[in-house]
Amino acid sequence: MAIFRRFVLIFLAGFGLLVSLGQSGHAQDNAQNPWQMTVGAGVRMQPTYAGADRFSIAFRPIISFGRAGAVRWWSAEDDAISFGLVNGDNWRAGAGAAVVMPRSGKDQRRLNGLDKVPFGVEIGGFGEYYPTHWLRARADLRQAVRGHQGLVSELKLDAFTDPNAVWSFGAGPRLTIVNTRYVNSYYSVSPAEAAASGYPVYRGKGGIHSVGALAQATYRWTPAVKSTAYVKYDYLTGGASRAPIVVSPLGSRHQLELGFSTSWSFDLSR
Repeated sequence: MAIFRRFVLIFLAGFGLLVSLGQSGHAQDNAQNPWQMTVGAGVRMQPTYAGADRFSIAFRPIISFGRAGAVRWWSAEDDAISFGLVNGDNWRAGAGAAVVMPRSGKDQRRLNGLDKVPFGVEIGGFGEYYPTHWLRARADLRQAVRGHQGLVSELKLDAFTDPNAVWSFGAGPRLTIVNTRYVNSYYSVSPAEAAASGYPVYRGKGGIHSVGALAQATYRWTPAVKSTAYVKYDYLTGGASRAPIVVSPLGSRHQLELGFSTSWSFDLSR
């Protein structure tokens, strides 16, 4: 976990640097740009629980807030709830949050005997950098304040294009890093859980949790309203990949997600 700790320190240092830059330099050039809000909702088909080989339907909120910049901020379908607080011509940073649905043996018999993971809320920060007008690099770091109590980081790189006025396409790789507390909540099996569930005792460790990619296509009904369809694939690694609920015939390291959403964007200054 030393690597993970170093990554957290680097993230926090970089986040602090962006915030300080946001108080001077190019960020001042954006002072007159309007604050923008995006709200919407989506539906997705996803694994019934982390590591499952079956799927269920879930709903998710879409909330994004920030000031316009010199480049158009790209929004990926797997982005957390985002509140952009400071920005320059080609970067922005702010607060982030995510909600995590509960996991219980009452909902899935495969999980009978395993401890329930309650409804979760993660809060933290994010930073985005646009080296060109068609490429976005984003890093998120969130701590659960309810639910699994773990630490989650997401690294994303998205290339995107607008071939015409109504269609947009984007795709890119994903990397998720978690700490041991997160792995223990979702994948480890204590002696008491082993006796109740039939799974062997297992104690996982944090690190790289998954690698994958996302691709999406967006259609703009109006300049303010858009709908997006996407597909995302994650391959579980590290402590999750060796967990009993994953390596059993009822589990899978291959995690596929399909989704659709509609959102509305508007300027708060109007």
